[in-house]
Amino acid sequence: MPNIMPDQEDTKIFCDHCRWVFKCWTMNLGMHSAANDPTITRLCLENKLRNSAPGQFLDHYFEISGPYTVLQIAKLHDPAESGDHRNLSIKFFVDQDAIWLPDEKEELDSIRTKLNNFYEKYIRQARHKIIAHNDRDMFRDGSFCRKICENDSNEYMSKLGELADMIWKKWDCSEQQSFDFSPMGQLGQRYVSIARTTVGCIQFDKS
Repeated sequence: MPNIMPDQEDTKIFCDHCRWVFKCWTMNLGMHSAANDPTITRLCLENKLRNSAPGQFLDHYFEISGPYTVLQIAKLHDPAESGDHRNLSIKFFVDQDAIWLPDEKEELDSIRTKLNNFYEKYIRQARHKIIAHNDRDMFRDGSFCRKICENDSNEYMSKLGELADMIWKKWDCSEQQSFDFSPMGQLGQRYVSIARTTVGCIQFDKS
């Protein structure tokens, strides 16, 4: 199959997806944290949140958003080619050896190694056993999303932002974009604030 070079449109689609991954991940964690924070929900220690309609909605939201977010991350790690089709994946951009300078390629390979290590350790298994199949043991365990959240996810997101920034600049996309995917970055704080404000708006019947 002849080599196809990414263009600016490819770059924008890929980098937008990276930001979407970060947004899904951060808001999911932000809402989960807020739902378990008595200073936000005020009455959750009395179990009124879980037994309320908003609380039941949040439970359903977490059940849906966890696997959905895992799938969005997994798509980033697709092969560059699938049959006759190209995938806008990490490999598709990083393996463009004719475009990257040696020092850039070295930095990209280092970032990709860290991203792939996280993927292989946490995401691949969830993709194949939860997203694509109903693996008995994994479903009965029921903690795969929590385990992913508790292990190195902040580093993964930060490195993903670094990768997106390098790709965005290399293809000289004209729009100014921020790819600071660190938890304390502007984007991260904004998404967490939205999530916590949403949970904080929950009202309970005082009776």
